[in-house]
Amino acid sequence: MPGWIRHIAVAFWLFSSSLCTCGQSWGGLQDSLFVKGRVVTTADSTLGDLGLQVQLGDLILTPGDSIETGLHRGTMLTGWARGLRGRVQFEVSWPKYTDTCRFWVGCDTLGLTTVCAMDTLHWNWAPEDTGCFPVATSHGLSEVLVQAQRLPFESSRLNLIVDWLEGKCVSAEQIERLASAFDDEARRLEVIQSATCTSPFQLHKLEGLFTSQHYRSAFTEWASRWH
Repeated sequence: MPGWIRHIAVAFWLFSSSLCTCGQSWGGLQDSLFVKGRVVTTADSTLGDLGLQVQLGDLILTPGDSIETGLHRGTMLTGWARGLRGRVQFEVSWPKYTDTCRFWVGCDTLGLTTVCAMDTLHWNWAPEDTGCFPVATSHGLSEVLVQAQRLPFESSRLNLIVDWLEGKCVSAEQIERLASAFDDEARRLEVIQSATCTSPFQLHKLEGLFTSQHYRSAFTEWASRWH
């Protein structure tokens, strides 16, 4: 290869590498978000022994905590509170068109309030109910379903979803979404029986997931214990 051609080839390679690096860096920046916020300590005795937890991905904050950190833009701001007034749960998405965001979370006698960027959102206390709490987030549920759909075999999907359900509380509607990821009714039944439902008395609504008499009867017998 003549020398002048070699020099052009090297220059082109360096220029292409720089473009790729810039593109990757820009893409990384586009997916990232810097957040700064705090969880307020509530000194209202009418709330009783208040339990309040805020979660950012793997990070868990409790009253009095503050944080400054970088996050993937897809990370949700989620959390729950529980006290004498009842219980409440929230899930908030970050603003789409910003690189930094401040947030604030706190409780009062009316419920829980989040201030995220320019948005103020409020959730009222709900009465205590039977079943477990808090409910798995809709974002987490969607993520595991996407992972499951990428697996070619239902047996692999079943292992993934059953493992994900361990230690979680899910609503009847969420259980229905998970069970509907399977064509095999035996696996649908196993998913339902592996779940811990927030409102067990609503489980009977899942009977429509079964068309065969065998599995419908098996489900009905199992669900009857929650009536």
